Amino acid sequence: RTIIISAKPNTGPGSGAAKVPYSRVQAGSKTAYEVEIAAIRFADPVEAGQISFNTLVDDLVKQAPFTDKIDFETAGQLSYNQAITLEYAAPNLVSALVQTWRYDGGAHGNSFFSAINVSPQTGELTYDKLFSPEAKTELADACASRLYSYDSDEALSKVQLKQMFFPEYEKTILTAAGNLSSWTFNGDGARVHFSPYELAPYAAGSFECRLPLSLLREVSRAGHHLPK
Repeated sequence: RTIIISAKPNTGPGSGAAKVPYSRVQAGSKTAYEVEIAAIRFADPVEAGQISFNTLVDDLVKQAPFTDKIDFETAGQLSYNQAITLEYAAPNLVSALVQTWRYDGGAHGNSFFSAINVSPQTGELTYDKLFSPEAKTELADACASRLYSYDSDEALSKVQLKQMFFPEYEKTILTAAGNLSSWTFNGDGARVHFSPYELAPYAAGSFECRLPLSLLREVSRAGHHLPK
C-alpha cells in the first residue's frame, strides 16, 4: 500500500503529470462483500492517455462486487481486494499492474493479474500498436524460455514446465504474448503475468515471464512507446 499512497512508480522517471491515490472500501456483512480497492489516478487528466488511464481504473472499480447480493453464514467472510500500482511511468509510457484477490466461498480464494498501459499523449496501448502479428510467436518463445514462479529469481527449466504445467500451456503463453492486458513494463523490459490456474494447478501459484528491453526494441514497430 505504501507505493500506492505515494503515487510514485516502481521504475521510470515519472510521467510529469500529478497522480493521486484513490481508495474505496465497503464493510462486509452476511449480505454484502467486504471490498477494498487501492489505486492510482491522474489528478487532473487533460491528455488522451491520462483520461484513458482514469477511465480504465474507473471501469475496474465498477466491476467490483459492491452491489452483489449474497447470503453467507459469516459476516464479512466473502471479500474482494484490488491493488493498482504503477510499475513504470515516463512521458512516453505509463504501465500499471492490477492485482485482484477475491473469495467467493469454498476451499480458497483466488488471485488475478491484469494491466493498464497507456501513452499519456495518445491513449491506451494495445499489442497491435507496439508489435506486428508476426512478432507474437517470437515473443511467446522468448516468454516460454524466461518463465519464473512469482517473485523467484530462477527461471523454470523445460523439464519443470512439462512437469508442472497444463498440456496446453504453450497456447496460453502465445495468447498472452499477443495481449498487452497481461503485460506490465518496467525499466528492464516487460513482464507477462499469469494468474493461478492459467498455466498450472492452483497449488503451483502464479507465474511471470520477463522479456528484456533489448528484445522488445528488436521486434517493436513503435519503439518510442517502450521504456527508455
